[in-house]
Amino acid sequence: MGIATTRVCERVMTSFGDQYEALPLFEHANNLCNAGVLFMLPALLSQGLLKSKEIYGRLKKGYYGLVSTLLLLAYMALGRIKTPEQLKNCKPGELGKLLGLDRVPEAKCLRAKIGQIVEQGRAQEFNHFLAQEWIREEDTFYFYIDGHVRVYHGYKAKLTKKYVSREKLCLAGTTEFWVNNELGLPYLVVSGELNEKLKNVIPHSGGFPKDQIVPSLLKDTAEQIKEEELEKDQKRPRFTIIFDREAYEPSFFRSLWEEHRIAVITYRKGVKDKWDEEEFKEYKTEVIGKEVSMELAEKKVTLSSMEMREIRKLSDSGHQTSIITTNEQINIKMVAGKMFSRWSQENFFRYMLQDYDIDKLVEYGIEAIEPHKKVVNPSYKQLSYRIKKLREKQQRLKAKFYQIIEKNLDENINQLRERMGEEAELQ
Repeated sequence: MGIATTRVCERVMTSFGDQYEALPLFEHANNLCNAGVLFMLPALLSQGLLKSKEIYGRLKKGYYGLVSTLLLLAYMALGRIKTPEQLKNCKPGELGKLLGLDRVPEAKCLRAKIGQIVEQGRAQEFNHFLAQEWIREEDTFYFYIDGHVRVYHGYKAKLTKKYVSREKLCLAGTTEFWVNNELGLPYLVVSGELNEKLKNVIPHSGGFPKDQIVPSLLKDTAEQIKEEELEKDQKRPRFTIIFDREAYEPSFFRSLWEEHRIAVITYRKGVKDKWDEEEFKEYKTEVIGKEVSMELAEKKVTLSSMEMREIRKLSDSGHQTSIITTNEQINIKMVAGKMFSRWSQENFFRYMLQDYDIDKLVEYGIEAIEPHKKVVNPSYKQLSYRIKKLREKQQRLKAKFYQIIEKNLDENINQLRERMGEEAELQ
């Protein structure tokens, strides 16, 4: 039967296929390893863990069912047991008592149970089911979006290489795009299959595609915002999304507003001018739940035929950080506070890597990529990259060329002959 097995009759019935799953039965114990995780059980239930029964079907006949498997995975996360294989180093009977069973499954058995859950293909549905409840409870209208590269170390799949900033290397992997709140708590995650960029994962392209964020948020926030309210106030956004420079494109911001009344807050790219420091005033704002002081200034700018707000923050060194937003209803200090609260999402990724090792594979299975998915032609991508580099080289040569022309104006006739040779060579 194995170590710590005491419910012999139920295990025998299960082995003959006469029982779907063992029901929990809790007993008194004088001491119990990791019993502290039971204090978190009410929190897990309040967040909807056992509502999975409304989405997932019953697993195959066996001693461990859907509820006991999900509770075990939750307890493993709380106990920093990061993979099923690490259960070998734990006491199976002690962990089993936390579930109301005699022992926890072996790693191979747990992997099989996870496989049965994954085969149902309802993770996205379950995620949106929970996201709707969380968003409704928090009554939020601000969503932070960022990508995280999950590095792949296996051999079954051939994945494209991506730049991993924390490793400073290009490694094989997939990009997960997370949607979090202002404190870094997650709502939902969308997994990219190939080399998707943040700008391509956000937009809505009709229907309800599983690999785009806006359709998901439109569905999850449908109960909060009524169309009648938007018609009354033409400047009111449906909700606001906040992200970094990766998805910066003014025409994209305009389409989000015109099609769905979705506002954006992001950093502005390519800022070369500086505003007069006398225009900045001190404001107190809230960043990740803490009150901070900032020197801020605001102006109206027109980008891609749309009037937007530009807010700049002046640092002690004199650097000016530029923020662009299409949200007209929040004040200057709220815009800055929301933008700089984006670091809560970076902290979330770091915490999840250190404590939960989210890059580890939960399941060893592979899925086929959608055959009709459009990707950039590799030859076109290479040629575009070469053209980009040649243009950069051309711009550097032009800069040198204009410097020589300026010097020629001040040189005498003897030195001019040398300059003319350099100028001809550059030309």
